[in-house]
Amino acid sequence: MLRGNLPLNHDIIAQSCRDIIHEYVSRGEDVQSNYTTYFCKDAQEHTHSLEWFKDLSDIIKDTYANWYQTSMNEDMTIFSRNDIHFFAWINRYTEPHMHDVHNHPRCLMSGTYYVKVDDSTTPIKFTNPNPAAAMFTR
Repeated sequence: MLRGNLPLNHDIIAQSCRDIIHEYVSRGEDVQSNYTTYFCKDAQEHTHSLEWFKDLSDIIKDTYANWYQTSMNEDMTIFSRNDIHFFAWINRYTEPHMHDVHNHPRCLMSGTYYVKVDDSTTPIKFTNPNPAAAMFTR
């Protein structure tokens, strides 16, 4: 598991995410108080075109390549950032919400970047998909 702080302007990113959500909600894309751009290709493309997103993507890709090279003792210099697929979306919650346990098939790495949380935010929880591992959990 990798964990860290990203050297980005989180206030700008948070406002940009709110603006993107507001733009698509105001068009009638979704009227729920909890919203995701996961199902909205236009919103994803818009997000992926922004400078802060390019910086975020580069940091994540570089971190992954460095981790892979160090952990697996593999030469990653033959790859470029463009060889690593990075797919992301925005979730905004204005009321309590949770995701059911799920997985991300065909992914080598998954993660969550929390732009803004407070003391009442429940931390992310990872579970082992191996049923035999359940006897080792608390």
